[in-house]
Amino acid sequence: MIRGGRRRSQPPLQRMFGEFKCPCHSDAKWSSAHVYCVKGTFKVYFKQECSRCGVARTPYHVDYLQCSMCGKKTPDCVCGYDNDGGGENRSPHRADLCMKCKSGLPCASTLCGR
Repeated sequence: MIRGGRRRSQPPLQRMFGEFKCPCHSDAKWSSAHVYCVKGTFKVYFKQECSRCGVARTPYHVDYLQCSMCGKKTPDCVCGYDNDGGGENRSPHRADLCMKCKSGLPCASTLCGR
């Protein structure tokens, strides 16, 4: 994100959970625990590409991550457990479709949803 020859600074981000669907393909739906919003908001900062058409999409629904230790959403979690938001049904993160990873800021370096 370069404007006027200078790189624009990135605002503080918060990891969230998002649900996506592609309008090009009715069966192209996915969810991700790697949605990054401007901290304190639900404004999505990095999109994810649809694996079918390759167009970057914004999630239609964004919510806080749920702590796997206490079961509360990240703003209400007081247990301090620093998890990656994964669960039993977790799929591998598709860095090839993630605009954050493609920008040179890999999601693997961010563990906590706070």
